[in-house]
Amino acid sequence: VNYAAGSFIEVDGRRYDLVQFHFHSPSEHHVHGHHAPIEMHLVHKSSDGALAVVGVFIEEGHHNTSFDPIWNNLPIAVGPIHT
Repeated sequence: VNYAAGSFIEVDGRRYDLVQFHFHSPSEHHVHGHHAPIEMHLVHKSSDGALAVVGVFIEEGHHNTSFDPIWNNLPIAVGPIHT
C-alpha cells in the first residue's frame, strides 16, 4: 500500500518518510520462535534513498475497522497480478 507524504520517523537525527506498507502472512520474522499470523512492514525512505523498515506483528483479536479498506481491496486469487 503506497502512502501519501506527511508521516515520518527519525532515527539518529535522520528523517525517514513513510512511503508504503505491506504484509507478510505468516510473519517473516519471529520472536523466541513465535511467528505471528501477520507481520506489517512500514517502509520509510530518507532523502538520500536509505531505508528504515519497522515491522509490527499482528495477532488475531477483535475486528479492527481501520484495516477494512485494505482487506476489502486485496486480490481475490493468489498469484501474480495480470494487467
